[in-house]
Amino acid sequence: MTFQNIADRDLHSKSDNPCEPRPTKVEGCSPEQEQQLRSRKKVTAGKSQIEKWEEMYSILFPQETKIPTACKLSTYVRYSSI
Repeated sequence: MTFQNIADRDLHSKSDNPCEPRPTKVEGCSPEQEQQLRSRKKVTAGKSQIEKWEEMYSILFPQETKIPTACKLSTYVRYSSI
């Protein structure tokens, strides 16, 4: 079934006799997640890069409890010469 807009889809899913959902593979983020990501710009001032990353990751992957680091740590250490 195809809906004209998200509100119609949500109304259908909450009806007394919703149809059985078909399994689908969804790639990308939902419109709600996109809106959350866009609205973050207003409230991220003063937050560290790590805090911003964790907030963004939590929006995109709400079921995840462990947030990976955004940086790949290098196994090499640089020593400055004196």
